[in-house]
This record gives sequence, structure tokens and C-alpha cells, in this order.
Amino acid sequence: MHNTLYYTVLKYMPNIIRMESINVGLAVHYPKEKYSHFFKMTNINKIKAFDDEYNPDFFNMVMDSLSYELDYKPNTSSNINSDESRFLDITESCFLEKRTNYLANEFRFDKIQRLHTSINDYKNDIKQLIYIP
Repeated sequence: MHNTLYYTVLKYMPNIIRMESINVGLAVHYPKEKYSHFFKMTNINKIKAFDDEYNPDFFNMVMDSLSYELDYKPNTSSNINSDESRFLDITESCFLEKRTNYLANEFRFDKIQRLHTSINDYKNDIKQLIYIP
């Protein structure tokens, strides 16, 4: 099995005509460890400043939906998505693409990127991706 970490950035584009966007999340997938997670932006004030018509209910609904679709950690008691049948494709390299390609309009994922890593380093690599300015 390969040592590739897949990731993609979620952009929020409230006005498609202006084509301005802000990064609001990061989806990561490491097939070797059956790991997938969606990290959402926690600085709501930054989003409110970016979009004067920000709707917190709609925004939170989309974020919760993405967490439901992407958050998977095997064999942990804290795993709220314990339905194994929803994640039968977790070891496939196309997992992240299949789970993120349906969004359009205000929310869009960037092209999926790849990072060579190892079992010992992938968690640290994810932390570094989260904190990219």
C-alpha cells in the first residue's frame, strides 16, 4: 500500500460573479491508516467580515454535512461515524475525490493534492497543512 496523503482545500465563494473566495476547510485522507477528516475554519469572524450576507445556519449545515461525509477514524470509541458500511472505500486512492466532487456554488474544493508521507509522519504533516497561512 502506498504512503500518500491526499488533501484538498474547501473554498467559500459567496458571490460567484466576483470570484473572490476564502479558505474555510481542509479535507485530508490517508488510505494506509484508513484515516479521513474534515477540518473546518474556526474563525467565524473572518468569514463574517468576508461575507456581509453570511448565514450561520446554512454555513454550519454545510460544515456538519462535510464532517459527516469525511470524518473517519477506525477503531476509536470517540468515532461518532461508526457506520463502517459508509466507509467501505476508505482505502481507495479516489476516496477523497468521490466525496468532494459534488459541491458547487458557494462551496468548492480545490484540486486534490498529494503528499508523500509515512505512518510515523502523516499526523504531523496534517498539522502543518492545517496551519498554512
